Amino acid sequence: AVGKIANAFGMRVLAYNRSRCPEGEALGTYVTLDQLLSESDIISLHCPLTEDNKHMINRDFIEKMRPGAILINTARGGLVDEQALAEALKSVE
Repeated sequence: AVGKIANAFGMRVLAYNRSRCPEGEALGTYVTLDQLLSESDIISLHCPLTEDNKHMINRDFIEKMRPGAILINTARGGLVDEQALAEALKSVE
């Protein structure tokens, strides 16, 4: 649904997922995670919390994000390392 809304506003939609699906390919372009982080102005998370992705939003992830990018977590809180996020927010001047 977010991809459909973004397209309606004329936004370029990039997607990252370990597995592709036809619905996702119809909405945007699948890219590597590094490309998504460096090119996106808005990053929206839509995934379940698993042992594999717990704290996936960590210091390294945040450092790879485009300066000024907005992170929207529509998923689970456990995806975000809160300490790393707090440090990143405190470092913004």
